[in-house]
Amino acid sequence: MHVIKPPKQRCFEEFPLPAQFSPAIFYRVCIPEILRDQEKVIYLDSDIIVEGDLGKLWDQPLENHWLGAVYIDDNFIKDTQLRKFKANLGLEESKRYLNSGVMLINLTVMRNERALCKVLDFLQKNPNMKLSCPEQDILNLIIDRSNIFELAPKYNFTPFSPLAKKTLKLGKPVCIHFTVHKPWDFPQFVVKLLKKTYAFQLFYLYYVYAQLTPWANIPCETARFRKLQNFFISLSCNPSNILLGFLYATEFIKN
Repeated sequence: MHVIKPPKQRCFEEFPLPAQFSPAIFYRVCIPEILRDQEKVIYLDSDIIVEGDLGKLWDQPLENHWLGAVYIDDNFIKDTQLRKFKANLGLEESKRYLNSGVMLINLTVMRNERALCKVLDFLQKNPNMKLSCPEQDILNLIIDRSNIFELAPKYNFTPFSPLAKKTLKLGKPVCIHFTVHKPWDFPQFVVKLLKKTYAFQLFYLYYVYAQLTPWANIPCETARFRKLQNFFISLSCNPSNILLGFLYATEFIKN
């Protein structure tokens, strides 16, 4: 593993961000300038586990596309939610929306098109714009869809998506992306009790892999409102399990 310290940009630090994000989310758009001797790279968010061969993803024919990505309407949210999401950004309803958690980035083209400068220019011209997923929203606003190579949904699969079953019919997921609900937001005993459901099987898989890392026994801090939210998610997965609900409520009150 080689750690690279990204360059600081004042506008990254000053841009108003939702509470769950830090300026680090913008670092992915700096990659073409940081890795100037490389032609392409696979970018993965930190809330992803890989369950398949990334070689086939690497071999996708980007040609002159800026990047390859999965469109959110194929894998993540329902049409009604997506329309509202696009309306908030001023995007046309017919315009598709990419998720930036998994990207095959054409570094050469991104440098030639001065992608970083365009992102910085957007931030400087819209310093107070409220964005739900800031760097992802900006990429969707500045990149023409003809410059995006569409990746198969299996490369950016999210377990709790309303379209998860549809995506699974297309093949086993390669990259499992915990977009909204995170395994570490749930007590491990809850994940074990619910692992018969497919989503929680994948959450349990996260814990299996976590035990193989140096950070296996380091707890992750979770906000109380997320614990309460996940309490209801747990019950919705198994509403007859009153004992589970009691145990989770006890965990919430205790912490």
